Amino acid sequence: MKVIYEKHISTRIMDAVYEADLHNRRIGYIEVTVKEADELSKWLLGHLGIEDIAKFRPVTTETTKDHGSLVGKFYGVDIRVEQKP
Repeated sequence: MKVIYEKHISTRIMDAVYEADLHNRRIGYIEVTVKEADELSKWLLGHLGIEDIAKFRPVTTETTKDHGSLVGKFYGVDIRVEQKP
């Protein structure tokens, strides 16, 4: 039996930032889905106790104005909602 665990969005972002730093590269921004952006904002508010919602806004509904918009910064990287074609 093979078990594959899905990493939390916060862990995937931290891994990407670490990899970029390791190879001396700069990340412009990271695109996440609406679901992932909402998951990350709930995690930040719940686990880290961040109360200033203006710095990282939750995205609970998917509208056309959300596509490509900045959600916040995490580990110094801009987190944006992915753009739909």
